[in-house]
Amino acid sequence: MNLSLYKVADENALTPFIAHVTSESKVKTLCREYMFYNVKFITETRGKGRCIVYLQYPYGNPYWYGDFKRSVTQTLLADPDAPYKKEWTALLNGLKEQVHAEFHEFDRMVNNGIQTENVVMFMRFYGLRDYQAYDFIQLLNKFNRNNKRALILSEPRTGKTRIALALAHMINDDLLNEDGAAMTLVICPKSAVDSWVEEMRKVNELGKTPLFDPQPIRKLSDVRKCPIHANYAHGIPVRVLTYDIFKRLTDTQLRQLTSKMKHVNLICDESHRLRNFKTDQSTAVFKYIESCQKHNIDLGVLGLSGTPSVRVSEDVFGSLCLANASRIMLTPYWSSFDAFREYFYSCEDTTFGKVARALKREDELNFLIRTCAVQTKQRELDMFRNYRKQYKRIDLTMDVKQADIYSKVDKDMEYEDDIDCKNPLVKLMRLQQICVDPSEVVPAYAEISPKLRWVSLFRGLNPTKQIIVCSKRLHPLNHLQRILADGGCASEVLCGGTSATERARICSEFNKGSFSVLLLQLDVGREALTLPRASATIFLDRDWAQGYNEQAEARMTPVDGAPCVKTVYDLVMEGTKEEEIYDILMVRKESINATNTVFAPRKE
Repeated sequence: MNLSLYKVADENALTPFIAHVTSESKVKTLCREYMFYNVKFITETRGKGRCIVYLQYPYGNPYWYGDFKRSVTQTLLADPDAPYKKEWTALLNGLKEQVHAEFHEFDRMVNNGIQTENVVMFMRFYGLRDYQAYDFIQLLNKFNRNNKRALILSEPRTGKTRIALALAHMINDDLLNEDGAAMTLVICPKSAVDSWVEEMRKVNELGKTPLFDPQPIRKLSDVRKCPIHANYAHGIPVRVLTYDIFKRLTDTQLRQLTSKMKHVNLICDESHRLRNFKTDQSTAVFKYIESCQKHNIDLGVLGLSGTPSVRVSEDVFGSLCLANASRIMLTPYWSSFDAFREYFYSCEDTTFGKVARALKREDELNFLIRTCAVQTKQRELDMFRNYRKQYKRIDLTMDVKQADIYSKVDKDMEYEDDIDCKNPLVKLMRLQQICVDPSEVVPAYAEISPKLRWVSLFRGLNPTKQIIVCSKRLHPLNHLQRILADGGCASEVLCGGTSATERARICSEFNKGSFSVLLLQLDVGREALTLPRASATIFLDRDWAQGYNEQAEARMTPVDGAPCVKTVYDLVMEGTKEEEIYDILMVRKESINATNTVFAPRKE
């Protein structure tokens, strides 16, 4: 947004104020302080004797004005005899009126204009629930307002996929009526490809003509098979591929993927994966967005995530880079991230650099997100009102052999010829492995570890219950499967090596009740699984990212709204590092949940 400060008609009428706002050292310092907002003064000369000075500032965020006014007052107007006091006062008054008008414009857009007939229409056309249709209409407003970028940050099981598809169809259908050549590109985890295809099939069944033409890309060679000219009689083309494949695509393959398309809608499922903006998958996504802008492809971007923060509270920066299109400096670079962290968080200097400790601008961050995101919480919906999740920590004691292995590694960083830890981080990993199942690192350990024994006994005492057992590592899950099989209990292991077809079969059989114990490796089982038949989830160990643990817990969330209580068990070995890790994760859970809650609209 540009605000005209001053204009003159001839060269002799140029006042010192124009030179003051563009060259005075205090003004330059002021602009550096507000670099995060990209606040700057710009001098424009229009022919001889005509000069205008503009103030560029972020449209749509009223919170910066209070700080800016305070800074101007303290640095430029503190002296009663300060020069150009009248001009600066006029500037601040003009800003106040403009920012106030912007705030109320956005408020009206969010809170008004949703008609009952529109909600009912979209419910019928796309098969949406009432709250989904309400979010969809809000998302349409925000998607158009924010340069076609938005976020859906609703919790698991609230129907983010269906809303995203409805938005993709609505936007693409309008574009096809204009000048054609539109498509949607979905990037998702490997486990979610079939879910997206299945969801499109269900939407197609609602109408007389298909709305979507799903084109799953399961390997690199499938890129060449994508038709260059889409047949829109089969519906809007939607190409679905994984993050792993997307980051391996060359520039030529990317152009081939979206060739002949004037409009592309990019949907990033589980967009919290972009929290680290320097990983290969994040770099590939942001590079693709820049490439579309460079080649004048009309690009819309939509991010989906139920957990915007997973490791630390400032993980939200990655989602903001994806969706925010204002002049606020949110770009995938370290300078922008440092400015974001310093501005929104109270930071503390540590050995590892500055660490964000607490959110200090909650209202402003909340408003910033509300401009580009919608969010629905499970607790707000009737279908989850009778669902309750309870947590139980089970403290276990090591057996003699296990305790001997643990103490020697903890004290000497080694155990005979099996373990030699020269790095403290490796030592910590080995200690955690010993707590779960020592046989993974010490083959001579022939006992059944207390954790695996507890799961086996729990299954024996609850033969009719279906349970999920989670672990970061595959060895204890395979070992547990053999123990359960010896006791006559059928189980299946879902891990990174499980194919998509086998994965779908395992989940289907578990939901039918064909077997009672699903052994889940955390890295691959925390996303895109619907396992409502499970009554309990047992963690042999937890992920370092607390948000991922909560995603794994959400696999057993019911989908029918029936009253139920489900339990999460944490198995913790007494007197070990596991107790410390568990306590750290609980503290981190409170911090992350508080940050994720910021994204919900305020209740007046």
